Amino acid sequence: MLASGSPRLLASALFLVSALLASPAVAGTLCGTVRDGSSTTPLPGALVLAYHPDGSWADASAVTAGDGTFCLDIPAGTYDLQVHVNDHVVGTLKNIVVADEVTGVEIDGILPVLALGIYPNPARAFATLAFQAPGAERVEVGVYDLRGRFVRGWSADAAQASGADISWDFRDRNGREVPAGIYFVRLSAGAQSVVRSLVRLP
Repeated sequence: MLASGSPRLLASALFLVSALLASPAVAGTLCGTVRDGSSTTPLPGALVLAYHPDGSWADASAVTAGDGTFCLDIPAGTYDLQVHVNDHVVGTLKNIVVADEVTGVEIDGILPVLALGIYPNPARAFATLAFQAPGAERVEVGVYDLRGRFVRGWSADAAQASGADISWDFRDRNGREVPAGIYFVRLSAGAQSVVRSLVRLP
Protein backbone atom coordinates (compact mmCIF):
# COMPACT_ATOMS: atom_id res chain seq x y z
CA MET A 1 0.00 0.00 0.00
CA LEU A 2 1.32 3.49 -0.90
CA ALA A 3 2.00 6.07 1.80
CA SER A 4 0.47 9.55 1.63
CA GLY A 5 3.73 11.05 0.26
CA SER A 6 3.85 8.52 -2.58
CA PRO A 7 2.14 10.66 -5.29
CA ARG A 8 4.94 13.24 -5.07
CA LEU A 9 7.57 10.49 -5.16
CA LEU A 10 5.79 8.85 -8.10
CA ALA A 11 5.63 12.17 -9.98
CA SER A 12 9.36 12.72 -9.40
CA ALA A 13 10.14 9.22 -10.63
CA LEU A 14 8.00 9.70 -13.74
CA PHE A 15 9.73 13.02 -14.47
CA LEU A 16 13.14 11.36 -14.15
CA VAL A 17 12.15 8.49 -16.46
CA SER A 18 10.68 10.84 -19.08
CA ALA A 19 13.81 13.02 -18.92
CA LEU A 20 16.00 9.98 -19.50
CA LEU A 21 13.86 8.83 -22.42
CA ALA A 22 13.90 12.32 -23.93
CA SER A 23 17.66 12.70 -23.70
CA PRO A 24 19.17 12.97 -27.19
CA ALA A 25 20.89 10.00 -28.80
CA VAL A 26 24.61 10.15 -29.38
CA ALA A 27 24.99 12.41 -32.40
CA GLY A 28 27.28 11.82 -35.32
CA THR A 29 27.92 13.55 -38.61
CA LEU A 30 27.82 11.83 -41.98
CA CYS A 31 29.50 13.75 -44.79
CA GLY A 32 30.30 12.74 -48.31
CA THR A 33 30.52 13.51 -51.99
CA VAL A 34 28.17 12.40 -54.74
CA ARG A 35 29.74 12.00 -58.18
CA ASP A 36 28.62 10.87 -61.61
CA GLY A 37 29.83 7.27 -61.77
CA SER A 38 30.83 7.49 -65.42
CA SER A 39 32.63 10.85 -65.49
CA THR A 40 33.49 11.32 -61.74
CA THR A 41 32.23 14.92 -61.93
CA PRO A 42 30.40 16.15 -58.78
CA LEU A 43 26.60 16.08 -58.79
CA PRO A 44 25.22 19.33 -57.33
CA GLY A 45 21.59 19.55 -56.24
CA ALA A 46 21.19 15.81 -55.60
CA LEU A 47 18.88 14.81 -52.75
CA VAL A 48 20.50 12.45 -50.22
CA LEU A 49 18.11 10.50 -47.97
CA ALA A 50 19.09 8.34 -44.99
CA TYR A 51 17.18 5.16 -44.18
CA HIS A 52 17.38 2.61 -41.40
CA PRO A 53 18.43 -0.89 -42.53
CA ASP A 54 14.78 -2.02 -42.19
CA GLY A 55 13.83 0.47 -44.93
CA SER A 56 12.18 3.09 -42.71
CA TRP A 57 13.19 6.71 -43.26
CA ALA A 58 15.69 8.02 -40.70
CA ASP A 59 14.24 11.56 -40.87
CA ALA A 60 17.49 12.91 -42.28
CA SER A 61 18.17 14.43 -45.68
CA ALA A 62 20.52 16.84 -47.41
CA VAL A 63 21.00 18.44 -50.83
CA THR A 64 24.47 18.34 -52.34
CA ALA A 65 26.32 21.64 -52.76
CA GLY A 66 27.90 22.87 -55.99
CA ASP A 67 30.90 20.61 -55.43
CA GLY A 68 28.73 17.54 -54.81
CA THR A 69 29.32 17.48 -51.04
CA PHE A 70 26.75 17.02 -48.28
CA CYS A 71 26.62 16.57 -44.50
CA LEU A 72 23.94 15.00 -42.28
CA ASP A 73 23.76 15.43 -38.49
CA ILE A 74 22.38 12.07 -37.51
CA PRO A 75 22.31 9.85 -34.40
CA ALA A 76 24.98 7.17 -34.21
CA GLY A 77 23.87 3.96 -35.87
CA THR A 78 23.82 2.05 -39.16
CA TYR A 79 22.18 3.60 -42.21
CA ASP A 80 21.54 3.17 -45.92
CA LEU A 81 21.80 6.21 -48.20
CA GLN A 82 19.77 6.84 -51.33
CA VAL A 83 20.58 9.59 -53.85
CA HIS A 84 17.85 11.14 -56.03
CA VAL A 85 18.27 13.35 -59.11
CA ASN A 86 15.12 14.62 -60.85
CA ASP A 87 12.83 11.96 -59.33
CA HIS A 88 15.28 9.16 -60.18
CA VAL A 89 17.18 7.03 -57.69
CA VAL A 90 20.71 7.30 -59.08
CA GLY A 91 22.79 5.79 -56.30
CA THR A 92 22.67 3.84 -53.05
CA LEU A 93 25.13 3.01 -50.32
CA LYS A 94 24.28 0.43 -47.66
CA ASN A 95 25.32 -0.37 -44.09
CA ILE A 96 27.15 2.85 -43.28
CA VAL A 97 28.16 2.90 -39.62
CA VAL A 98 27.96 6.38 -38.09
CA ALA A 99 29.74 6.92 -34.76
CA ASP A 100 29.96 10.02 -32.55
CA GLU A 101 32.43 11.62 -34.95
CA VAL A 102 32.51 12.60 -38.61
CA THR A 103 32.00 9.68 -40.99
CA GLY A 104 32.97 10.18 -44.64
CA VAL A 105 31.53 8.42 -47.70
CA GLU A 106 31.79 8.61 -51.49
CA ILE A 107 28.73 7.79 -53.61
CA ASP A 108 28.86 7.12 -57.35
CA GLY A 109 25.59 7.89 -59.10
CA ILE A 110 24.37 6.54 -62.40
CA LEU A 111 22.48 9.35 -64.10
CA PRO A 112 19.17 8.31 -65.61
CA VAL A 113 18.66 7.85 -69.31
CA LEU A 114 14.92 7.27 -69.02
CA ALA A 115 12.42 9.91 -70.00
CA LEU A 116 8.65 9.73 -69.57
CA GLY A 117 6.15 12.34 -70.70
CA ILE A 118 2.36 12.26 -70.38
CA TYR A 119 0.02 14.43 -72.42
CA PRO A 120 -2.58 15.74 -72.14
CA ASN A 121 -2.45 15.74 -68.37
CA PRO A 122 -5.09 16.06 -66.92
CA ALA A 123 -7.00 14.07 -69.56
CA ARG A 124 -10.54 12.77 -70.15
CA ALA A 125 -10.72 10.29 -73.04
CA PHE A 126 -7.11 9.15 -73.51
CA ALA A 127 -3.54 10.01 -72.58
CA THR A 128 -0.34 9.55 -74.55
CA LEU A 129 2.57 8.02 -72.61
CA ALA A 130 5.73 9.06 -74.47
CA PHE A 131 8.96 7.47 -73.34
CA GLN A 132 12.61 7.09 -74.23
CA ALA A 133 15.02 4.49 -72.90
CA PRO A 134 18.04 4.47 -75.21
CA GLY A 135 20.26 1.44 -74.77
CA ALA A 136 17.68 -0.51 -72.79
CA GLU A 137 17.12 -4.12 -73.86
CA ARG A 138 13.58 -4.13 -72.51
CA VAL A 139 11.27 -1.61 -70.88
CA GLU A 140 8.10 -2.00 -68.85
CA VAL A 141 5.38 0.64 -68.54
CA GLY A 142 2.84 0.17 -65.78
CA VAL A 143 -0.13 2.18 -64.53
CA TYR A 144 -1.09 2.00 -60.84
CA ASP A 145 -3.93 3.51 -58.83
CA LEU A 146 -3.58 5.54 -55.62
CA ARG A 147 -3.50 2.35 -53.55
CA GLY A 148 -0.61 0.98 -55.59
CA ARG A 149 -2.74 -1.62 -57.39
CA PHE A 150 -1.69 -2.57 -60.90
CA VAL A 151 -4.15 -1.24 -63.52
CA ARG A 152 -2.56 -1.75 -66.95
CA GLY A 153 0.86 -2.52 -68.39
CA TRP A 154 2.89 -2.68 -71.59
CA SER A 155 6.32 -4.06 -72.55
CA ALA A 156 8.70 -3.03 -75.29
CA ASP A 157 11.91 -4.55 -76.61
CA ALA A 158 15.09 -2.72 -77.61
CA ALA A 159 13.77 -1.77 -81.05
CA GLN A 160 10.78 0.00 -79.48
CA ALA A 161 12.53 1.43 -76.41
CA SER A 162 13.60 4.76 -77.89
CA GLY A 163 11.08 7.40 -78.82
CA ALA A 164 7.98 5.27 -78.35
CA ASP A 165 4.43 6.40 -77.60
CA ILE A 166 1.57 4.49 -75.99
CA SER A 167 -2.01 5.73 -76.23
CA TRP A 168 -3.94 4.73 -73.10
CA ASP A 169 -7.74 4.76 -73.44
CA PHE A 170 -8.26 4.63 -69.65
CA ARG A 171 -9.13 0.95 -69.68
CA ASP A 172 -7.63 -1.58 -67.28
CA ARG A 173 -6.04 -4.90 -68.26
CA ASN A 174 -9.51 -6.49 -68.43
CA GLY A 175 -10.88 -3.83 -70.77
CA ARG A 176 -12.96 -2.04 -68.12
CA GLU A 177 -12.97 1.75 -68.07
CA VAL A 178 -11.21 3.17 -65.01
CA PRO A 179 -12.82 5.92 -62.91
CA ALA A 180 -11.69 9.52 -62.72
CA GLY A 181 -8.85 10.07 -60.28
CA ILE A 182 -5.09 10.10 -59.88
CA TYR A 183 -2.92 7.37 -61.39
CA PHE A 184 0.82 6.75 -61.43
CA VAL A 185 2.70 5.71 -64.55
CA ARG A 186 5.99 3.89 -63.99
CA LEU A 187 8.63 3.39 -66.69
CA SER A 188 11.25 0.76 -65.80
CA ALA A 189 14.36 -0.39 -67.62
CA GLY A 190 16.78 -2.63 -65.77
CA ALA A 191 17.56 -1.10 -62.37
CA GLN A 192 16.28 2.35 -63.34
CA SER A 193 12.74 3.65 -63.13
CA VAL A 194 10.82 6.91 -63.29
CA VAL A 195 7.28 7.63 -62.06
CA ARG A 196 4.91 10.36 -63.18
CA SER A 197 1.38 11.14 -62.00
CA LEU A 198 -1.61 11.29 -64.35
CA VAL A 199 -5.01 12.79 -63.56
CA ARG A 200 -8.13 11.48 -65.27
CA LEU A 201 -10.93 14.03 -65.30
CA PRO A 202 -14.61 13.00 -64.93
